[in-house]
Order: sequence, then C-alpha cells, then structure tokens
Amino acid sequence: MRRHLETALAALFIAAPASACGPYFPETLLDDRAATLSQLPEGTFAYEAAHLVPQPKPAFKPVERADWIWTEAPPARDAVERTLLGVDFERTLDIRRRENAAVAYAAGEGLPEDARRYLAGAVAFQAGDMAEAMRRFASVLELPTADRVRYGVWAAYMLGRSQAPGDAAAAAKAFQQVRALVAAGAADPLGMAVDSYGEEARLRLGAGDDAGAIALYAQQAALDSKFGEASLLRVARALAADPARLERGIADPVTQRLITAYLLTRSDELAGESATSDTPAAPASPGVVENFLDAIARRGLDHVEGADRLAALAYRNGRYDLAAQLAAKDSDGLAAWVRAKLALRAGDANAAAAAYAEAAKAFPVETAVPRDEDSREPAAPYCRVEGEAGTLALARGEYVSALEHLYAAAPTYWMDAAFVAERVLTLDELRQFVDKHASVAAKPLAADAGNAVREQQASLLRALLARRLLRSERYDDALAYFDDATLKSKATAYVAARRGAESGDRIRRAEQWYRAAVAAREDGLDLLGYELDPDDQYFGGDFTFGNNFDQTPAATKSAPVLNLPTGPGAGERERVAASVAQPNARFHYRYVAAGFAARAADLVPSRSQAYAATLCQAAGWLLSRDPAAARAYYDRYVKHGPYVEWAADFGNRCEEPDFVGAAKRLHAERIAAANRYARKALPYAFGIGALALVVGVLWRRRRRT
Repeated sequence: MRRHLETALAALFIAAPASACGPYFPETLLDDRAATLSQLPEGTFAYEAAHLVPQPKPAFKPVERADWIWTEAPPARDAVERTLLGVDFERTLDIRRRENAAVAYAAGEGLPEDARRYLAGAVAFQAGDMAEAMRRFASVLELPTADRVRYGVWAAYMLGRSQAPGDAAAAAKAFQQVRALVAAGAADPLGMAVDSYGEEARLRLGAGDDAGAIALYAQQAALDSKFGEASLLRVARALAADPARLERGIADPVTQRLITAYLLTRSDELAGESATSDTPAAPASPGVVENFLDAIARRGLDHVEGADRLAALAYRNGRYDLAAQLAAKDSDGLAAWVRAKLALRAGDANAAAAAYAEAAKAFPVETAVPRDEDSREPAAPYCRVEGEAGTLALARGEYVSALEHLYAAAPTYWMDAAFVAERVLTLDELRQFVDKHASVAAKPLAADAGNAVREQQASLLRALLARRLLRSERYDDALAYFDDATLKSKATAYVAARRGAESGDRIRRAEQWYRAAVAAREDGLDLLGYELDPDDQYFGGDFTFGNNFDQTPAATKSAPVLNLPTGPGAGERERVAASVAQPNARFHYRYVAAGFAARAADLVPSRSQAYAATLCQAAGWLLSRDPAAARAYYDRYVKHGPYVEWAADFGNRCEEPDFVGAAKRLHAERIAAANRYARKALPYAFGIGALALVVGVLWRRRRRT
C-alpha cells in the first residue's frame, strides 16, 4: 500500500504559515471580531480521520518510513534481521541474491529453519514466482510456534502480498493472520500488523467495496498511522469526485462520516486550490457540498451519522436552516458551538452566550497550543470557544467577563487576553482579577515565552500586572507581583531610586533620578514595557506584533451577517484611550528613561560635567529611534551646558555623570553667589547704617527740646 500512496501524500500536508525571519505569531480573535463570531473554523482532516472508528484492540504500533513523516526513522529490515540472526545475518545478504528459491534454501543450511524457508520465499517473490513464494511462506507458518518466532509474522504478511490480487479472499485471510499472530504476542518490529489493515483495505477497494476498504483504513488511521490517514484522504477525494459513488456511500455510517470530514476540513481543495497533476483523484467541484447535503436531507435526518459535523458543514456552507435542524439532534460541543453561531446570526446575544457556555463544558480543556494539520490533535476547540465567548462579552461591554473567557483560552489566544488585561480593564479591575485567578505564580517562564503553555499563563498575567502597576507608580503593589527573583530585585532597586528622587538635597535627588533612568533604559522592557503595542514585551521587543484589536475591519462577503454589533463600543474605546502608552511610541520606556535623565539634569549645575553627561545619555537612548527627540536634548546642552571633549560625538560617546563633582560645583557656586550678594549689598548696608545714625541723632535732639 505504501508505494501507490506516495503520490497522494504531497497534497496531504498543507504547509503552515511561517515567517522566514521571525517567530511564530499567535492566532488572534479580536482583530476581526465579526469574522471571529460569524465564521466556524475548519478543523483538521488528520484528527477526523483518526477518530472515525474506535481504536482497535490490541493497539498495534505503526512503524512507518517516508519522507513526509517527521518522526524518528523506524528500524530498517537489515537492522532487524541482524538482531534476529546475530552473526548469521551476513549470510542472508548472499542468500537473497540467489537465482531461485531452491538454491536459496540450500544456501541457508545451518540457519534457523524459519529463516531458511522465509528467505527462499523472498527470493521467489523477488523473481516474480508467486506460486513458489506462497508455498515457501506457507511452509514457515506450518512450523511449530516456537520454531517460527523470527519470521512467522513476516511470512504471513508476504503470503498475503503474494496472493493479492489473484486470490483476494486468501490474501485478506493472510493479512488477518498477521494481526492475530501479533495479538497473540509475536514480535512485530516492522509494524506489519498496522500495515496489514491497509493491504487488506486495498484488496477491498480494488473489488469495489468502498465501505469495507474505508472501515479497514479507518482502523489503521485510528492506530495513529499516517498511511491509513493518507489512504482515507485518497478515497474521500475519489468519492467526492464521483456523484453516484458519493451518494451510495452515504448509506454506510463510516463512509458518511469520512465524506463529512473531508468536506468539512478540505475547503481549499473544493475551491480548486490543491488540484495538481499528482493528485490521485480529480478534485471535487465546489457544488459537491450542496449535492452531499441534499442527499443527506433526502435520505432523512434520522439516518445521519455525526450530526454535529454535518451541522458544522451546513453552517459553513450557508445552509442555516439545515444546520439548525442538525445541531438540535446532537448535544455535544460542536453542535452547541453551531447553535451559538446561529444565535449570533439571529441577534440573540443571550442565547449565544448560553450556547458558548454549553460548548465550553463539552470540550476538553487543552493544555497546550494547537498544532498544525499534520498533528493528530484537534485545533484547540475549547480555547476557540472560550475565545469567541470572550469576544462576545467584550462586544456587550462585559469587560471582566471577557477577560475570564480569554484567559481560559490562553495560551492559544494570549494576545487577545493580554489586550483586554492591559488596555481595557482598569488597573483595580485587573488586580482583582489576578488575585482571583492567578494569585499564585506558576513555574518560572521559559526562555522562549512564545512557546508558553497553560501552566505559565499565571506568570504572564502577573508580570503584565506588575509592569502596569509600576508604570502607574503604585510601587508597593507592583513589587508583590514580580515573581522572578532577579527581576524583582531590579524592580526593587528601581522603586528605591524613584522614591529617593523625591527627598534629600538636589544632588542626591539628581543621582536617584539618573539611577531610575538607567534602570528604565536597561530593564525597562521587563519593568515598564507593554505586553503588546508599543513595546511587545511578549516577544522580548524583537518583533512588532501591532495592535488592531480596537479597530472595526471592513465587512467581508465571506462572513455571515450578524444582527448585533461586534466592534469596539464607546466604553471600550474610552478605556483603551486612557491606558495608552505615554508617549505612544515604540519602546516607550526609552523616552521615560530619557525624561528621568533630564530631571537629573534639572537638579545639577548647568555648567557641571553631570549636566552634560545626563543629557548626553538621554540623547543616546533615543538617537537611533527618534533623532528629533535626541536633538532636543543636544540643543539644551549647547544652550546651557559646559564644554566637554566628548560633546563632538554627543549621544554616541557619553561619560557617566560625576555627581561628586556636581556637588562640589554646586557648593562652590553657592559660596560664590553669597559672596557676590555680599559685595553688591555692602554699599547699601553702609548707606542704610548712615541713614539710621542720622535719624537717631535727630530723634534724640527732638526729645530734648
């Protein structure tokens, strides 16, 4: 089965979007809220194919080798035979080159009997002598169980291949024997038990038995076989391209579920986007979904398999009445999800919220981000449902509720949760939320926060709150939410500097302002940075994610019309405006740092080295990003500051401020000022003294008279 499937596999895996020079950017919901609430995600064929039937027992392990399977390479036949035969393995290489089975059997004298018989059969099979090959393989199985432990499974498998397609019934029986032997405890290092499902299915497919073939392929796929999954995709394509064959297949439950899964998860193919010369079957026309749904309706909704998937398919294709009928027949999460969509379309927000809550309870809580199409995992339906519920709550002005849902959807939709936490909730609302939902920090964040998993989201949220509190100068509150010991130490030093800048003499305050400035520049991303725009702390500041969360995108024809507002309301816009970065510029904390340095310059003598150095540092921190702002600091220095040798490269080459020298200069300037005052005041003092003397004399004379 493997060889004839290879041409199908190129179309099986759809390449996931990637950035050649950047990280994985998480999916978001709030940037197009109407689409989020109206569109139903497609899902993955890989997951659906693996869940068409229950996993067979015992659960045989697949051992598959192909260029498109990105797993550890399975053992090669030669490696397995070397283990089976030890020092005798080298002889097998010579035996396999013999001209016929008889010669090969004779050359194997001294080997275990099952090895001699199997190798003779392999030589006959390679020569195309199927009758002799079958006789030799069958002779292996005639040996006592203890004497065929090495090659019994191999012989049964090759017996089936030798008989197919001449005697399909006998071949199928041989493949069934493979599974029976392995189930009884025989070793299966090459995964022939799983492969036997596909080989037997191929026989049924060749005989026109679609249902029988699909049942076997489905069991193979349920055992996590990529070959089984690929075979199901090939068959589904063929059925979708043949209307008569498609309608016949509806009568079989598993076939009906397969067709539904294909139409529900491969819309790109239905639109003709994947039709290539190596596609094993002609792509289905876009009308195949309509024809399939019509056939389902004609047969009667009492005979449907997987009403939830059919409801989703009907909704995605605009058959809303049919979707409602089908969704009413099922109580699982997907059916409730469809009902939520239909309620939104009808403008009933309360019913939609209730349906979302029902869907969330039905889906298992994911513990990691969703994977790509080649994964066996679902596309995080729980997270998506909670994310949509949060989107609806935000549209209704229920801001805390919106974060509750979006936080439950994290880390898959952490960007959306972070936007609401950072820009929509008030600071006190966020703190109360964190105390309720993330009162204890999770394990420390990994080096790559972009790969955060659910148990880390508490730390992400607490760090976001800590930075927001620190930006708002609520120092004691902020320090309580920094969980990383190193970062908390830095935050503590920053707070000490900010507080120190409010008391003491001028030079001490200047020095503290400068220390706060350095901390804001060197550690500002982690102490003061916004999780998203404009700093993108989540990505370590290395990439700009942007922020379109508070915009209302233009309506698209592909999205069903919703009879209720979905964009940001006046209340949300007001809150977002109130929480904007000051200034609202990339790496805003650099501007904050420069402002602190300028405050330090305000407090030191303008002719001191410290004045020039603090303004030089401020200019340097902004020079590469905002030359105009950096120039303003330079102009201030030129107007008021002293000459320093390094001023020719102002902003690029700066000395550290000499606050001791600034203190001495300030002291000297004060003494000089006092002396100047005294010199200027002395003549006035003498004049006032003389006048006082004259007045005194005149007063005494008057009293005498």
